[in-house]
Amino acid sequence: MLESVNFLQGTRYRNQTADSGSVGYLSLEGGAELFIDGSGYESFPSGNDVKMLMDDVAFGDNPFVAPVMSSDDEFSSSTMTGALAFTTPSIETVFGLSVNDKLQTAAWEHLADGDVSYVFTASVNADDVDLACTSASKCQVKYSSSYTARLYDVIPNQVYNDQKANFMINPVATKYALNDDMEPIQSIKIDGTNVDWEGLMDNSYRTPDWTVDDYPAYIGDQKASKDSKVVVKMRGGNAMNLGTSTHCTWDSTECWTLRTHPKIDSISADTGYTTGGQEMTLTGTGLSGTTAEVMVDGVACVVTSNTETEIKCVTGEAAGVSTTGVRQPNVQGLRSEYYDPSGNSYIDINQLKARTANYIRTDLLTQFEPIHDSIWRAGRAMSGYFKAPATGNFRFLLACEDSCYL
Repeated sequence: MLESVNFLQGTRYRNQTADSGSVGYLSLEGGAELFIDGSGYESFPSGNDVKMLMDDVAFGDNPFVAPVMSSDDEFSSSTMTGALAFTTPSIETVFGLSVNDKLQTAAWEHLADGDVSYVFTASVNADDVDLACTSASKCQVKYSSSYTARLYDVIPNQVYNDQKANFMINPVATKYALNDDMEPIQSIKIDGTNVDWEGLMDNSYRTPDWTVDDYPAYIGDQKASKDSKVVVKMRGGNAMNLGTSTHCTWDSTECWTLRTHPKIDSISADTGYTTGGQEMTLTGTGLSGTTAEVMVDGVACVVTSNTETEIKCVTGEAAGVSTTGVRQPNVQGLRSEYYDPSGNSYIDINQLKARTANYIRTDLLTQFEPIHDSIWRAGRAMSGYFKAPATGNFRFLLACEDSCYL
C-alpha cells in the first residue's frame, strides 16, 4: 500500500510539509528526484515498476510504466523501510509515439502564454501485485511548463578543461516555488561530469524569476566530444535545452549544443633536432581517440601511444629550423588579452589598440564569443587566424558595449 509521494534530498516547496504527499512544480523535461513512501515493495528496488496514470479521456485507462530504474534510484531506495526512489521521466517519454499529433504538439507549446500542466497518479507494481495509494490525492505528480527552466545557450559553445563558461538560464517560476533559503539549481553536468562554480557563485547568490541570467562555471575534466550532452538540473527536474542553444557549422553539416576539445597542459621538450627521431610526451585531458594526430612545426609526429591524459609520439625530419618569436598559423583558438585601466576611469579604445592599458591576463578562446566577465571596466584584445571554409566573399560583424575596433 502506498502512502504518499515526496521530494528526495529534503527539497521543500512553499506551503508543503514533510508528510503532505503529492508533488507539483515539476519540469516537463523530467529529472525530478522523488520518494514513493509505502509498504509491500519487492526487496530489490529494481523489482518494483512505477506506473503513472493520467486522468484524461484522451489517454484512456492505460497507465505509463516508467523505464527501468536507474542505478542512482536503486542506491537511494530503502524498500525495507518503505521508501522507493523514483526519477520522473520527461513528458515526451511519457506520451511516447502513441499520442496523436495534436496532443504531442500541445505538450511542447509551453513557451506560449499560459501554463501547460499534466497531473498523474502514481502506483507501483511489486511482483505482479499492484500497490495503490490510500489517498489518490497524496500520490499525485504534477508537471508544469511554468516550472520548466530553459537553457538558452552556453557561451562559448566550444570549451576545454578548466575553461570558464557562462550558462544562460531562465529559471522561470522555479525560484518562486521554493522556500527563500533554497536555490533552484542543483547541478550542471556535461556528459555526466559536474561543472565547478566554486568562487564564482556562493550561497548569497539568488536566481531571478522569469529572467535569462548567466551562471558562470569552470568546465570539468571532459572527454573530447563533438556534441556533449548538457543537463541543467533544477530541484523540480531538468531544464529544457532550447533551439537557441544549438550551433552549427557554416554549411549545417554538423550541429551541437556544446563541443568539448582536448587540452594540452605540458610538453616534455620545447627544443629538438631537425633530423627528427625524438620522442615527445604530451600530457593533458581528452587526449584519447583513434584519430589522434600530432604536428610539430607542420611536420607529423608519429603517435606511438595515447590515453585520456597522455600522448607519446616520435618527431619527423624537418626541412629547416623553427621560426621563433612570431605566432604560428594553424594553431586553434583566439588569444584574448584582458586590460583594465587604473582607478575608476574607463578604458580608451586607443589604449587598447596600442596595448598601453593595465594588463591583467591572457586566455585562450575557442571561438570569437567572449564570456561575461566581472571586470566591468575592462577591455579585450583578441587576435588569431581566420581559415575560410570555402572560396568566396566574407563579411565580418562586430558587436560590443561602448566601443570596438576590428
